[in-house]
Amino acid sequence: MKSTRWMWWAAAAAGLTVAGARIYGQRTRERLPSPEGIEDPAIAAAFNRIACWPQMRLLRRVVIRRATTMMRAGEAVDLGCGPGYLVTELAQAAPGLHVTGIDLADEMIAAAERFAAGKGLAARCG
Repeated sequence: MKSTRWMWWAAAAAGLTVAGARIYGQRTRERLPSPEGIEDPAIAAAFNRIACWPQMRLLRRVVIRRATTMMRAGEAVDLGCGPGYLVTELAQAAPGLHVTGIDLADEMIAAAERFAAGKGLAARCG
């Protein structure tokens, strides 16, 4: 049982490493950080696709399991919430918890609000 779990975690870590290397390799060599980039709909769409990868779902499950063992009611905040998957899934897992998502990109906040509303959790996700 433990060896199977270990192999599963190793496969997930390897997948994240390969995905990260591919994304890193596709970046332009010269980068100039700017706040305008976070508002680009293409970047928001790419981030949304990455957030749907199985590795990211696994990571959210681990975070949710850990968070709900520490706190099942009250207030929680997700800084850099992106499309709001963690916010909504945490609110689903802990009915006594109000979860607030914060992101610099208006596109990500709008996506998070749509996702929470689609799951019927808009009142418990802010």
